[in-house]
Amino acid sequence: MNVIMVVNDKGGVGKSFTAQGIYLAALKRKLKLTVTEVEMGRRLGAIIPEARTVKPPVLTPEELYRNPDALFQVWDQEADRWASGEHLVDFGANVFNSFATWASRVGREYLGTGVRLTLVAVLSMEQHGLNSGLKHLYDMSTLFPEARRVAVLNPVIADFIEGDKRLASLLEKARGTGAPIEQVRVERMSAPAWGYMLNMGRVDQVLVDEAGKEALMEFLPKGAVLRSYPVLEAWLTGWVSALDQVLPVPVS
Repeated sequence: MNVIMVVNDKGGVGKSFTAQGIYLAALKRKLKLTVTEVEMGRRLGAIIPEARTVKPPVLTPEELYRNPDALFQVWDQEADRWASGEHLVDFGANVFNSFATWASRVGREYLGTGVRLTLVAVLSMEQHGLNSGLKHLYDMSTLFPEARRVAVLNPVIADFIEGDKRLASLLEKARGTGAPIEQVRVERMSAPAWGYMLNMGRVDQVLVDEAGKEALMEFLPKGAVLRSYPVLEAWLTGWVSALDQVLPVPVS
């Protein structure tokens, strides 16, 4: 089994967006991933219909007092699922810390030292999003020392500067006792139609679907939509290619 976890406890950094890109890269490779989102509402599942949505436990103090273990049962169940197959798991905001608490107690019994785990922390230049993702990368080295760790640099707020010494220093600190953290850079999309496309379905399908263009013209001027499409199609190729680096290395 292989499990790819997309994380950052800060909302709005592009986790579901990144998970969608990894899913599309897997499709291109003809690699079947079981997709799960751990989220209060169905978000990624609205774009990828076959995705499972698992709600993290939200317990009252009384419920927690009666059964403290209820916080961890969802992770017991998910870890059992991860025992076989290829999995992509999108962690919603404020979810990874719950998983980390579970993992600090029984994670090794379920998942060993993490040799089949890949943690993908989506980083943005916004301070909270950057700090949260770096913390998850560091924590993973303690929880699962053999896990692979990847920082996806998403310029949703501002660009990451190539050769940024401060970022390099932060990633080295987040390395902890594990192997070096890999970096994947994705390009920002700023075409006029992009914001409207995000909730229309799978990006690759919207881009090749004439009905997608027609639907966008209900919101944007025709010229803006027509100018957007060539940019979007060129960008999609690079985006999927970049996130292909997150997938397990093919065994020859």
